[in-house]
Amino acid sequence: MIHIRELFMQGLYLQLIESATDSLDRDNATIPNPELLYWRGFARRRSGLFEGAHTDLQLLGNITGWSKFATASQLTTELGQLIAQRPPNHKDVVIDGKAVFCVYYDEDDEFLHTVMNALPKGYETATELVGTQTEGIPIFVFNSAHYRQFVKFFSTLSHIPLQGWWRIGNLNGTITVSQNNELEAPLAANCPDMLRLMSHEITHQLIHRTVGEIGNFPTWFNEGIARTAEAPCNPQFYAQNDEKIGQLLEHNAILPLYRVASPDAFYHSVEQMKKGSQQYDAYAQGLSMTRYLEFLLKDENLHSFLTNVQEKQCFEKALFAATGMTSEQFYMSWLAAVTRANN
Repeated sequence: MIHIRELFMQGLYLQLIESATDSLDRDNATIPNPELLYWRGFARRRSGLFEGAHTDLQLLGNITGWSKFATASQLTTELGQLIAQRPPNHKDVVIDGKAVFCVYYDEDDEFLHTVMNALPKGYETATELVGTQTEGIPIFVFNSAHYRQFVKFFSTLSHIPLQGWWRIGNLNGTITVSQNNELEAPLAANCPDMLRLMSHEITHQLIHRTVGEIGNFPTWFNEGIARTAEAPCNPQFYAQNDEKIGQLLEHNAILPLYRVASPDAFYHSVEQMKKGSQQYDAYAQGLSMTRYLEFLLKDENLHSFLTNVQEKQCFEKALFAATGMTSEQFYMSWLAAVTRANN
């Protein structure tokens, strides 16, 4: 049970599900261990495996794995809501004999096929970059006619208010795609950017499945890796980003480290940029900083570095081991490098 709790604390939910299942199978008890069922159900809920989570939790009543967590009964009620709010239809996307994606949708329309057609190549790009393979990623697709359903579903799933610019929600083990948001025009049914978008989001999934949930994992790096996955879709991608960094330097619009490291500060900055109220570009800065870190890693590949982050349970320690710099020293080194490049 200690191992199960450690996996939970690290946010390694798929590994937790596998370990709890092995333990339950070995016990082969008439009445399964309720704590193991709770943790497996909790992890399945976080991974978008709603039916399995509901089965694990529905008979456990007021049992909880942690005093501050929802009881099994409360989670069962929420899972019923998620299953009802989730699109009703389902297709698998099979790659090399594995159902890598489980796609839920309302209508079998052009927008759905645009999303599904982008998944195999997006997965190939992400696996080459991160060095991790997986299967069973739930993807929930809402077309323009079902935007309000998307808002309701994603709000239940995430427990946070939906931001007006959100169109694709990447949360724990799930991807939620909406054709609409409140700030921009709807995505075209044949959206030419879909491969770039899916490469980005699938990369987030593989990062999460490698690292888990580490509180000090900086958002600039998380988003920077995902943006790196977009590069194969545009030969000018890096050059355009370098040009953008030059413009940010010229306008004294480089964000300080804490504002690109913290998820709240990072995404607040993105929201302000999309509303046109600031010149900062957290995504461009995150990509630039990530490319600089990859340059410093030299012979160490990205997968090895991410594995070190997970093993040390600390980005800062992995960064220091790889570069001899703290995050603040790294930031200043990056800033000096891009300043020189633009003088």
